Amino acid sequence: MKPLTHTQTQELLQLAADGLLQPGQRAQLDAHLAGCHECAAYASELDSLQALITSSLNERWGQPSLPDDAGRRLQEQALRTRPGAGLGKLWFLLLALPLAALLAWQLLAPAPLIPAAPTETQPASPSATVAPPTVTSSPVASATASVPFVPTLFTVPAQTTNCREGNSSQFDIVDTLYADERYEPLGRGRDELWLQFRGPVSGVRCWAYVGNLSVLLNDEVVQLADVPESVLPYLAYPATPTIPPTPEPTSTPVPQCSDGLDNDGDGYIDMQDRECSDPTDNNEAN
Repeated sequence: MKPLTHTQTQELLQLAADGLLQPGQRAQLDAHLAGCHECAAYASELDSLQALITSSLNERWGQPSLPDDAGRRLQEQALRTRPGAGLGKLWFLLLALPLAALLAWQLLAPAPLIPAAPTETQPASPSATVAPPTVTSSPVASATASVPFVPTLFTVPAQTTNCREGNSSQFDIVDTLYADERYEPLGRGRDELWLQFRGPVSGVRCWAYVGNLSVLLNDEVVQLADVPESVLPYLAYPATPTIPPTPEPTSTPVPQCSDGLDNDGDGYIDMQDRECSDPTDNNEAN
């Protein structure tokens, strides 16, 4: 008789685990296992696995009773659907056997009923009954408090604009706001014509004319009058500086001997008069 290969031996061991081994195959299997340590170890592992599965199922659901012809029908079905030879089928069988056994236990073994534990009711004496103290929980501030919305206000000069000490050209220029740059105003005048800034270069508070600026509230262009006072307060203008009057020019008197007039009435004018010593002489009579 031709000796069995390792693959054939492992296949017969799988049939033996299912109870499907023929008498002649049993003799061949025993003879091979007697001389092959590798296959004998494989058989021992397979028996241990089968015993572990059976023990676990019995502990969980108990020993079920199958119908008389159930075993025969399972054997016939297994023979018809016997997988082909090869070590690649081993894991399929190891997974299929416990799953099939688990399904059979669930279908055939009724789940044991667990009786409810009896409860003993003891009458409580009035003196032993004590109402638990009422605990009033203090309100806890929400960890996710809403963040208040803070509006943003900027101005953008359409052209380079002077920033003065006050609200007219009579005030000195102290800084400059450059075109297309963003500047945050500090306040406005009551007439809505001038805005106060902190000079970007000097750091001094100064005023710029609104006509040269675009006002942006939350990045939208608005009229200055539409900006809430809570966002941009009203500020008082500084006092207008007093400009001293320009003094009228005074005329320098011209000496009589060079003023073109006959100051002494003798018919002679300026140096024609013998009384004039020089053009700076201021007396034609002497």
